Amino acid sequence: MAIDYARHGIRVNVPGATETRLMWNNVPAEDIPRLRGVLPKEIPLGRLAQPEEPASASLGCFRMNPLTSPDHTFVCDGGILAKASICI
Repeated sequence: MAIDYARHGIRVNVPGATETRLMWNNVPAEDIPRLRGVLPKEIPLGRLAQPEEPASASLGCFRMNPLTSPDHTFVCDGGILAKASICI
């Protein structure tokens, strides 16, 4: 969504892998335990975020600089973006 709507000036702030029902919505129930073991190995922080973590980061950033500001960006992804930029 961020890529599709950026040209219209619309920003999309989405947390990284977060332990919620939506995270597992399209995953067969029998695969979830295996993926819970695999995914943390790909996240530099070493675990999925809990829902409170990106919510807290969003609230803290909003208090400092409302998300409506054109220069506002924050990343809450356990280090995945930083890891990707190093590997490329």
